[in-house]
Amino acid sequence: MDLRTIRPRSPYATVGGIRFLPRTIDKMRAHLSGTAGDYLAHTGASRAVFRLFGVSAGTFEEIVKANQTDEEILVALMGVKKLNPAEIDRFSNGLFMRVACWWLRNDCDPS
Repeated sequence: MDLRTIRPRSPYATVGGIRFLPRTIDKMRAHLSGTAGDYLAHTGASRAVFRLFGVSAGTFEEIVKANQTDEEILVALMGVKKLNPAEIDRFSNGLFMRVACWWLRNDCDPS
């Protein structure tokens, strides 16, 4: 994926119901191929995905490097930390509600 010419997937795209995971994968794939452009694969909002699975950026990079598809990456991540549906829902909806509140400059409580 060449992020110098196209954008990564939307933050709202999901793999296994987990928002931001596809975008994080896209940024890491681009990083690995040297085509990340201005996108950062090891920092920024991607860190929330790393924390969710209890992995470092380096471990996430190795998982992406070792697996071809998004689904294989998800299986490998779930092998590190198996998430239940409530954890996935809390992450996907809580994180993005906070982002939406910030972006809209709305004073709301996403909990």
